[in-house]
Amino acid sequence: MKKEVADLLRVQVNKELQSAYIYLDFYNYFAARSLTGFAKWYKQQSEEEVQHAWGFINFLHDMDETVTLTSVELDPKPYKDPLEILKAGLAHEQFISDSIRGIYKEAAANDEYEVQSFLKGFIDEQVEEEKNAKNFIRKYNLAGPDNLYDLDEGLLANKDHE
Repeated sequence: MKKEVADLLRVQVNKELQSAYIYLDFYNYFAARSLTGFAKWYKQQSEEEVQHAWGFINFLHDMDETVTLTSVELDPKPYKDPLEILKAGLAHEQFISDSIRGIYKEAAANDEYEVQSFLKGFIDEQVEEEKNAKNFIRKYNLAGPDNLYDLDEGLLANKDHE
């Protein structure tokens, strides 16, 4: 594997772990406010991001590449309301989508077909993640902040995200 591609994959491991931290921060916001549906959603998202990191780690090992972990940074901020978190979630998913597309582009430029094949599932998943984030914002805007409890209960009852 070309060094440039392997380096991007190694960096992506840490981006996935950072994503887990970000979603854990979102979880904490909602859990502290007894919004258990939103908390449950972001806990699941955090766990999923750790699994994504494992996917990249295992792929790198399968390709006889080393894995280098670096510090995961989180700058927790005081969110003013749930909508700010929902928008931050969408922005982060778009950041991750751009990162994965960048790796794919570099892999394509270097004829790294195995990497392209590996990344295809992540690209497809990012479409779903961005859609979910946009839908959360739309639903929040439709319901308004006065109906946050109903949105939360809907998430809690939604079995699709377990």
